[in-house]
Amino acid sequence: MLISAVVMALTHYLRKIARRSPGEVLREGFRRARVAFPLERRLGRGRAFAPYAVSFWLTRRCNLNCEMCWVERSRRLEGDDYVRGRRELTLAELKGVIDDVVRWRPRVGITGGEPFVRGDTLAFIAYVKSSGLRCGANTNGTFLGRDAEALVESGLDGIMVSVDGPPAVHDRIRRSPGSFVKTKEGLEALLAARERQGGRTPYVKITCTITNANAASLAGLPTLFLDLPLDEFTFQHLWFTEQDTADAQRALFAKLFAEDTTYLQGFVTPDVPPVDVEELRRQARAIKNKRWPFPVNFYPDLDDGQLGTFYERPRQNFRERCFSRWLRVDVLPDGAVTPCLGLEVGNVRDKPFWEIWNGPALRRFRRELAARGVFPGCGRCCGLFSD
Repeated sequence: MLISAVVMALTHYLRKIARRSPGEVLREGFRRARVAFPLERRLGRGRAFAPYAVSFWLTRRCNLNCEMCWVERSRRLEGDDYVRGRRELTLAELKGVIDDVVRWRPRVGITGGEPFVRGDTLAFIAYVKSSGLRCGANTNGTFLGRDAEALVESGLDGIMVSVDGPPAVHDRIRRSPGSFVKTKEGLEALLAARERQGGRTPYVKITCTITNANAASLAGLPTLFLDLPLDEFTFQHLWFTEQDTADAQRALFAKLFAEDTTYLQGFVTPDVPPVDVEELRRQARAIKNKRWPFPVNFYPDLDDGQLGTFYERPRQNFRERCFSRWLRVDVLPDGAVTPCLGLEVGNVRDKPFWEIWNGPALRRFRRELAARGVFPGCGRCCGLFSD
């Protein structure tokens, strides 16, 4: 059992490495060195080396209405007029940002909302790839059937597809009858197109966000995809917070940066724990004790005791330091740049990206983060576990 698990993990790692150029392997090594020896955080006074990754939130629009989605909750809090008033970057503007960052060779992430509701997302991916950059996308999968051939032809390096449970569970959470079938058919089309074109990309990964609505049906979920040559299947622990924590985070940013950030409000849950922890433990054990034809994992990977801490004591941090914001940054649909937690430190419509990356606002944010280790709202952030 142990030997087979090690062989599978090694095979999975070699497959990932095979998809990377020598330059990418070197950049990954440099990232690991930056995390292991965080000189920037200690000595840089808020400055950072080149960004390892830049994520583009192409839109806040979506064709689904998932019950746990913080983007949809934020839309309801802020109102559609707010969303419409913040005009999305055009394709030409997006290309301009790529031209500005290409010197650093960062990874490019594409997300939303649902990025493929935009008619020019494929053109943006093609431009990113023509610039020699790695590119990955997150999607609900409902447009994969339409775009399968074009996605493979674009050279997209990876795609992460959200699935919430078996058909009835998934459709209920997504509030869209038939969405499970549409997503699975899209995955089939994408993987078939990849095989026809003889390529190794995109790397196809399914992600399931754990909630109380699906916690009792997790163990059987990967079995519904055994007929597909998936590259990976990940169960993502829920990012959530309490109202007191969201209020403390909002007050702190108002004090430090004179900015009212309601971002965390979309993650507030009235229930702690937000899932049945005992049921989740049973499901996790069943998943981990079974052999799968593709890697099946949890993010973050927590043991039985840590699961209780994660969901029952959300104010207890798993890590006391975050280095992610010296490596990564997000570009929002309207061009605003944010390190995290909704704080805007500039806009690519107003100044070049490189002026924002080590500009006074982002340097000050990093100095405050370095001094505190983490902010109140950081405790269950997926970025805290990413490096």
